[in-house]
Amino acid sequence: MTKKIWSILLVFILISILSIGYILLRGRFGIQENPYKAVPQDASVIIEATGYSHLSAQIREENLIWEQLKKLEKLSKADRDIIFIDSLLLSNREFGDLFGDKTFLTSVHQTGKKDIELLFLMNLSPNVSFTFVHNVISGALKTNNKFKKRDYQKVTIGEISSPVGNMGNKRYVYSLHKGIFMFSSSSILVESAIRQLDLEQNIFNQKGFIQVNKTAGRNTDANLYINFDNFPRFLSVFLNESMNGRMKAFRSFANWAELDLHVQNDAILLNGFSYSSDSSNNYLNFFTGQSAQKINVDKVLPDNTINYLAFGISDFEKFFNSREKYLRQNNEFHAYKSKLDELETQLGMEPKKLFLQILENEVALAHTDIRNIPFKENSFALFKVKSISQAREYFLDYLENYSNKNSIVLDDLIEMVKIDEAIQFPIYKLPSSKIPEILFGGVFEDSDFTHLSFVGTYLVFGNSTRSLSNFIHYQVLQQTLINNFEYRNFLEKLSSKSNFFFYSHVPRSTDIFKKILTKEYAAGFEKHSETLQKIQAIGFQFSVENTMVYNNFVLKYQPVYNEKAETEWESLLDTSLMSKPVFVSNHNTGDKEIFIQDEKNNIYLINSTGRILWKINIPGKIISEIYQIDFYKNKKLQLLFNTKNHIYLIDRNGNYVEKFPVKLRAEATNGLALFDYERNRNYRYCLAGNDKKIYLFDKEGKTINGWSFPITESIITTNIQHIRAGAKDYIVFSDQYKLYILNRRGKMRVSVEGSIEKPKNQNIFFVNRSDGGGFVTTQADGTICFVDLEGKVEKKSIIKLSPNHFFDFRNLDGTGSNEFIFVDGKKLMVYNSEGKEKFSYEFKNEITLKPIIFSFSSRDMKIGVVSGLDHQIFLFNNDGKLYSNFPLSGQTLFSIGKFRSSSNKFNLIVGGEDNFLYNYSVN
Repeated sequence: MTKKIWSILLVFILISILSIGYILLRGRFGIQENPYKAVPQDASVIIEATGYSHLSAQIREENLIWEQLKKLEKLSKADRDIIFIDSLLLSNREFGDLFGDKTFLTSVHQTGKKDIELLFLMNLSPNVSFTFVHNVISGALKTNNKFKKRDYQKVTIGEISSPVGNMGNKRYVYSLHKGIFMFSSSSILVESAIRQLDLEQNIFNQKGFIQVNKTAGRNTDANLYINFDNFPRFLSVFLNESMNGRMKAFRSFANWAELDLHVQNDAILLNGFSYSSDSSNNYLNFFTGQSAQKINVDKVLPDNTINYLAFGISDFEKFFNSREKYLRQNNEFHAYKSKLDELETQLGMEPKKLFLQILENEVALAHTDIRNIPFKENSFALFKVKSISQAREYFLDYLENYSNKNSIVLDDLIEMVKIDEAIQFPIYKLPSSKIPEILFGGVFEDSDFTHLSFVGTYLVFGNSTRSLSNFIHYQVLQQTLINNFEYRNFLEKLSSKSNFFFYSHVPRSTDIFKKILTKEYAAGFEKHSETLQKIQAIGFQFSVENTMVYNNFVLKYQPVYNEKAETEWESLLDTSLMSKPVFVSNHNTGDKEIFIQDEKNNIYLINSTGRILWKINIPGKIISEIYQIDFYKNKKLQLLFNTKNHIYLIDRNGNYVEKFPVKLRAEATNGLALFDYERNRNYRYCLAGNDKKIYLFDKEGKTINGWSFPITESIITTNIQHIRAGAKDYIVFSDQYKLYILNRRGKMRVSVEGSIEKPKNQNIFFVNRSDGGGFVTTQADGTICFVDLEGKVEKKSIIKLSPNHFFDFRNLDGTGSNEFIFVDGKKLMVYNSEGKEKFSYEFKNEITLKPIIFSFSSRDMKIGVVSGLDHQIFLFNNDGKLYSNFPLSGQTLFSIGKFRSSSNKFNLIVGGEDNFLYNYSVN
């Protein structure tokens, strides 16, 4: 018993000593609270970070997004504040020691109708006094600054003003209470923090904060907390009145969210958890029990999509029940039920039941940038269905019920739209434009969806026949968002599965932003639109994980944004285009089609709408021009060309003509030339082999008897040409040093005096002159050589060029004499017949493809140039000025022509980025 009493007494004495020690120490050092307890409860956002200088360096010096955003007026002031505080930390040792490496909080508050203020909070050592803090701050700011001191609820508040850059004097308010340093430009916020520290209720009592706080990452640049009760007030500062009403919905989105901030060179990433209490009527509760889904709607959305949001839903019945519960708790169920009943009356069937039968796992709303169509028509609602045939059957039943009930002919509700002669599809007119809105809520409320069609595995609602027709055309061409390289690159920073996904292409969204922002911010957006266009995209997604919701946010930077000119269409190839696109004739319709080859040696025939008619893989790269011949003399045309090893002849259906391809005896070193001496379709094919022989074939690919040319001195790589001058035929070609001019039998018709050291890929041009004409080419150094029909050579030097130069010889304006056209390195140069420069143009990078001459009329020739490294194509008028709207995006040789002879516009076909073939309209 005695031992027990002594034990109790000993414990009592120990507790007393500890208590007295605590009291004494508290009296000496003061109480040190958690800085979160000082955060006023009207905070919209809280940011926790360690080491001010580290975070500011991450944002200001290493992040390219901030580099652009700080050009905006409001953010430039924040940037100057950051620089100012940074300079204090670096220049004043005491200031840096006191504040530099501490963990600090920044809370964001709305202090007026349109004012946002920040409050900084951090723990200081327990023995730090207000006087010490004041002395450090005033010393760092220099002693000549104005200082005021006052008491608020027995706590001292200091106020000091100091010049900040060219902003004039900036006022700072600060205090120290219970070991928490408080700092702001707003005295209201400092006073609120003092009061908050003395209250029992604080941020830890708010529903959800503790839950998300536990999930905060430690190896991050910062942790960001969002209070959804207050977040709409923060957004209201930036948004116009019409949008503010909608932003109130954020209050019911969730309780709290915590997001870990990661600052990268070209992106800002935020990821973390949201908490939504089961007892609260929050939007996130819609997704309780829903497993994350792979969002595939980007496989059908056009690649010019401005933005889209998509829901991934595994159980639609549970989703509908959750939504109805939400509507009941918000007193909105009655209005919803009335609209639902009205829709059921119109349809003759229960709409919710209809959708439950057909829906799979996705619902989406998208806006596209189809120009010359009103924005309202660029809105689409998309629903992924289990079976297209089943969904079509159900909707046809519904339309039939509706038409019978209202004495309407069913065919009047169905319009067949043609993409081309072979592709057509039905578009259905709906009796109600609000089906998506009634069933799925407010995200669809701004659009009227009066028509629908079926695209891939999706039911697509649109605003008009025209808009849906455009939408489907993109799908036919596979010109979809998922096939856009920049978009796919952006997706790499996001999860493949989610319950909600939002994407916005910022440069294309400028008109939308201007509509939702206040006049002040819209004007700023307009003023700095070029800056903001360097923000490539915004992405946000969330997915349900047990009782929490995981969020992912990405803001992506792009160093250069070049708005691509609008194309008529873009057609997706298997890989990048390799050849120059060629216009070829459809002998059935008289219209033109496009023949091309890609880098995998696939050859394609593509019609005027961009649809691929056929694709064939051949073993080799085409090295010749593409010819069309009438092999059977029946006015049906075939395609003729060669690779290094074969001559090909293919009909317009993609079938080989009998006995083709023809295997060559020696590997071809140039493209075949097509001769039709008498224009009677008794064709001859002529090409050079790596055995230095020149081969002449009949139209079936058999060698011609009587052709007697022996052998060239070196390999032939340039084209062989047939020229008729007067009554004589000339077959002309050259190797590196010698020019050959033959007759039809392969014998020398003209012996050329001396040698001409030609560039490797330089062609020969024929010119008619008063003395009978002759041939024009250049030597490796750019010297121009005229060879007359007797073989005499006349040389003229205008400019010294490299051996890699390109040369052409044309009469660009149809008057006077031909011009000398050179491209060498980065420069295009055009000289008249007397050797005087007419014009020149310098490109950013070296030109590695020969220039193309286009004849728009006998007096209007234009020069086309490809700058492959810049992914740009240029078209110059005959006076040297760039043609309207050039340069355009493209990276291959291009062709200009008309798909129909009756058309009043030309079409330019070129290989673009990301495996697409572009069709531009050129007026």
